Amino acid sequence: LMKHLKTFSDPLYPEEWYEIKTREAARVIMMDENWLFPIIYAENFDYYKIPGGWVDEWEDYLEEAKREAMEECGCEVEILWEVWKIDEEKWVTNYKWEHNIHQISYCFYGRITSKWDTNFSWLEIKEWFKLLWLPYDEAIERFKNCKPQHNQWIFMNNRDKIFLEEWYKLL
Repeated sequence: LMKHLKTFSDPLYPEEWYEIKTREAARVIMMDENWLFPIIYAENFDYYKIPGGWVDEWEDYLEEAKREAMEECGCEVEILWEVWKIDEEKWVTNYKWEHNIHQISYCFYGRITSKWDTNFSWLEIKEWFKLLWLPYDEAIERFKNCKPQHNQWIFMNNRDKIFLEEWYKLL
């Protein structure tokens, strides 16, 4: 059973105005044999994220987490725990408000079984994604000290920092 960590919402949003679409995403925390975590830095917008993305309608959460680990980090991963979720109600960011999206992010913990090259999408390349391998303390500091300029990136940065902090509590 996944632990529900947080719901981000804004009670001032006029909910009755729009039809809500639910979108689900899977994210994965993993580390290598040196206790380094693959963290994605979007240099163009100055935010950090853990590997993950939207679950396509033909995929389940585990398949999505594994696919994103391979694409964004070049890692094959064995999922060990299904651990947390964060509920992002549609009005948290401008993008989600404009598109009436209620997103739920599920986070997993996995063990890296092999490493390859990354395969970023065109959008990730456009955002200047860079794969960084960081120790936990440095990763948390980077999440805390970056300066994203848009609500959507601020939210993503904070959401994934929460996931990492929760992982650390399990030790």
